[in-house]
Amino acid sequence: MNKDEFEKLRNDWGLTQAMMAKFLAVEERTIRRFASGESAIPQQTAILLRLLKRVKKKPEYAYRLGTGEKLRG
Repeated sequence: MNKDEFEKLRNDWGLTQAMMAKFLAVEERTIRRFASGESAIPQQTAILLRLLKRVKKKPEYAYRLGTGEKLRG
């Protein structure tokens, strides 16, 4: 997954960088690095995001499923 695909998904899902960081359990600066291309997006992260896109689910669904909480920024 490249930075443009990552950012498109994040924007299509209406997530802030803070929300995406919480969902992926990383620091917000990691999301900024993914978005800028400074850091590579790990394969397991790309697989998860593409799977959610394919089954037409937003990250909030997976987060709530795993934690029982709402995803908030």
